[in-house]
Amino acid sequence: MSQSLLPAKLNLPGARSYPPCVFNTQAEKDLYKRLRNVYETHCDTWDAEARDAWPVVVEHASLAPSTIGKITNHYITRHMQNCGVTWAHVVALRIMYEKQLYKSRKLMGLIRCKYPNASFETFAYSEDYMLSFKSEIAREAQEPTVPKTPAVEGSVQRRQGDGGLQLTRTPANNHHRELSKGAIEFLSEGNSSEDEPLMWNSSKKTKPPPAQNTTPKKRAAASNARNEGGAEPHRRTKKPRHAARGTTDVSPRSGEVKERTSEEQEDSIDVFDKFISAIKENTKATKENIRATEKSTKATEENLRAIERNTKATEEKTKIIKEMRARSKAVSKKATKDQNV
Repeated sequence: MSQSLLPAKLNLPGARSYPPCVFNTQAEKDLYKRLRNVYETHCDTWDAEARDAWPVVVEHASLAPSTIGKITNHYITRHMQNCGVTWAHVVALRIMYEKQLYKSRKLMGLIRCKYPNASFETFAYSEDYMLSFKSEIAREAQEPTVPKTPAVEGSVQRRQGDGGLQLTRTPANNHHRELSKGAIEFLSEGNSSEDEPLMWNSSKKTKPPPAQNTTPKKRAAASNARNEGGAEPHRRTKKPRHAARGTTDVSPRSGEVKERTSEEQEDSIDVFDKFISAIKENTKATKENIRATEKSTKATEENLRAIERNTKATEEKTKIIKEMRARSKAVSKKATKDQNV
């Protein structure tokens, strides 16, 4: 096939010519023509990285059974995964695989990561395909840092001598009343005992003290244990389950777990696809064997019929020969009798 230069807009001094067709089959030649028509029609809208990647895509747009059978095994797909996604890879895979590309969650995830706003109804490229990334970055850059709000002010403190008892009240709102100055002065004069806690500040019910041992022996043992060491007796604490198993490592992040599960799902899907393809091949081979067996059975039946025909013909010939012999014997006997007379 003759080489032709790029469109006039890209035909700059020193520009490379369009890559030639290196394939021999008619299907691959038709694919080469279609790729070239799409490129010459829409290359004006593509970016530089897509134009640079297009020669590699055209040179490896093969339809060999070893590569076209599975989309993840094709050279263009592996080149896209290793060197980065470009619009040239997306266009080529759409033309070669059509709906099969959209069924691959792994490849569509890579494409949507690069072009989240891409349109798959045309082969033209637009900068709006990457708009969500740019808008998110701009929004984060323009968003001012909001200072943290300080703690709720308005705590009332009461101090007596060196040791003071701090009285805190809840934030003022529509449901709580603020203390008046007279109430604060009344409390600061010592009308409330220091030994008793102020109950007006807490609206929650306090938990009752734990029940003590009623048995005299148990009470004595507990009091002796406290008095000896000045503290409560040592309590055995159970080790956590992960420490007992020796798995004290930090759990992986949620993003890593999602990536790992997605990769495992893709691997399991690939294994399942291989298993299904093997079953299909085995089914085809079995059907071919059944057809061959049926053909051989038909041939055997035809041979048996031919043998039966030959057997019948032989029996008829034998019968005719016997009749001829019997007639000849009768004629000879009659002739001998006539001679004797």
